[in-house]
Amino acid sequence: MFRLIQRNKTVPHGFIWIDPITTQEVSARNYPNWIAAATEVRVANGNPLPTEAEMEDQLCGRFDEKTRRSLCQEVNGDGVVKRLGVGSTLKDMLARIGISACWGCLNLAQRMDGWGPDGCEEHMEEILEAMDRNAQQRNWLKYLPFREAGSKLLVQAAINKVREQST
Repeated sequence: MFRLIQRNKTVPHGFIWIDPITTQEVSARNYPNWIAAATEVRVANGNPLPTEAEMEDQLCGRFDEKTRRSLCQEVNGDGVVKRLGVGSTLKDMLARIGISACWGCLNLAQRMDGWGPDGCEEHMEEILEAMDRNAQQRNWLKYLPFREAGSKLLVQAAINKVREQST
C-alpha cells in the first residue's frame, strides 16, 4: 500500500480518486478539498466513507514509477514505512543510471533482500559472480564495469544505504 509523503504538496494533474463503488471521479487541487469531495460523494450515495489510506493508495498507483517514488512511500498494513532490502536498493541504484533488471537480477535482488546487509557481506563473492554473469548475458559490460571493484563498490553502497535506513 502506498501513502503520500507530504499531503500539502501538489501532485501532477491534481488529486484524483475514482470511487470504486459508484465509479464517480472525485478531483481537487488540494488534499483537504479532495477528502471532503470524496466524503460528499459517499454520503450522497449512502455508502461508507472512504479511508484516506484507500484514496492515497489509488492516487499513488496512478503515477509512473519515478513520480511515485518522489511523492509516495510504501507502507505495510500497520502504516509503517517499508524499507528496501539490499537487493532492491541495488536494483534501484542501477535503474537510476539506466540499467534495468533482468530475470536473473530480480532473483538475485530477492535473495539479497532475504540475506540482509550482514548476509550480503558474507555472500559477496556469490553476488559479484551473479552480477558478472547477468552483465555478460545482457551485454551490459560496455556500459558499466561490473567486474571486481566496480560491482563490489555498488553492492557495498547498497549495504551501507540499507544500514543507514535502519538507524
